[in-house]
Amino acid sequence: MITPAPIRFTANVAAMREFFELLGFKSHIISEVGPDWVSMRGDVGIMSLHAADYEKSDVVFDTDEDMENLQKRLHDAGFSDARIVDEAFGRRLDVSDPQGENVMIFERMKDTYGYRVVE
Repeated sequence: MITPAPIRFTANVAAMREFFELLGFKSHIISEVGPDWVSMRGDVGIMSLHAADYEKSDVVFDTDEDMENLQKRLHDAGFSDARIVDEAFGRRLDVSDPQGENVMIFERMKDTYGYRVVE
């Protein structure tokens, strides 16, 4: 299953967290290192907040699909730049959409070391 999961880079994670709580999102995964990352779940998607000294939103999805299968499907459809990137918290697949914009698809987090899951 693939789920919309945009990332909002912001200089004020606390204010953005309060805003998305007003919209009905609930904190799901929080960084244990500091208030620089929170993943929030809504009814049909995920909103992640990431501390930064700029304001920007990225098109992102979360999936439990096998990343190699997804990459192959994209390659077979002509998206030859689809590549898997290994991050400290898991893997992501980067691919350019038909307009040339980057889309990130994150593997569903299985190892929460350094993060706290909020029930």
